[in-house]
Amino acid sequence: DVIALCCDWTEYANAVEAAEAYGWESEDVGDDEKADTSEREALEFLQDETTVLEFEGGILVQNY
Repeated sequence: DVIALCCDWTEYANAVEAAEAYGWESEDVGDDEKADTSEREALEFLQDETTVLEFEGGILVQNY
């Protein structure tokens, strides 16, 4: 069911954007190293909460 898939999953550009949509707050990001750290932390947060599919250009998050 295509409609069910569209309602169950949301596409985001990156893990930080997705995690912030679910209430996660990142620290101030100043340089590339901190950005990589925030991305990893956001991804871990999401993986603890739901299913995450990574692909080149973004991620898919199963809505919860």
